[in-house]
Amino acid sequence: MASLTIEKLRSGLTPYLPSRTLEPLAKLIYDHQISIRITKNRSTKLGDYRPPYDGKGHQISINGTLNPYQFLVTLLHEIAHCFTFIQYKNTVAPHGEEWKNQFKKMLEPFIKHHIFPNDIEDALIKHIKKMKASSCSDPNLLMVLKSYDERDENHPFVHLESLPVLMRFEFKEKTYVKGQKRRTRIVCTEEISGKQFLFHPIAEVIPIFAK
Repeated sequence: MASLTIEKLRSGLTPYLPSRTLEPLAKLIYDHQISIRITKNRSTKLGDYRPPYDGKGHQISINGTLNPYQFLVTLLHEIAHCFTFIQYKNTVAPHGEEWKNQFKKMLEPFIKHHIFPNDIEDALIKHIKKMKASSCSDPNLLMVLKSYDERDENHPFVHLESLPVLMRFEFKEKTYVKGQKRRTRIVCTEEISGKQFLFHPIAEVIPIFAK
């Protein structure tokens, strides 16, 4: 999607976005000459924005593994970064009030025209009333968005917060014991090392049931 034409943008985004959003987003991206790159899954982020540098224009990358609704929210999040940079350059905080206002402005027409299913729409309305940095920091919104992921029946993942305290579980081929919640994260202990780690409540884990 490096060569920015409306046709290529529309074609490149078709597999990732809800169909009704293709036309307005392709035009928006084209008008501002934003380069969109679809990446493999990244565990540390869903997407990112890079301002112009070294002769390159605005660049946005997004994980191609996201479901259409989470992809849309992530794309709007990053476009909001782009528009905030255009207006303020590097004079404001990355997720400060200027960005929050821009992100709300980006989301509102999609909510107004009921692009999202009712449960996501309700979660987004609550999210923008008390917005944090992203959907990743809003457990309720993230859970609703991820409920639209396609599930692999051979991998019985559940959200960590659904497990009882002291239950064992597997995460990335390591075994942990669930502990107590500390503010927004759950303290879990790795069995082999005894080290403690902070997990997001809706981290996808495999429960280990006693035999």
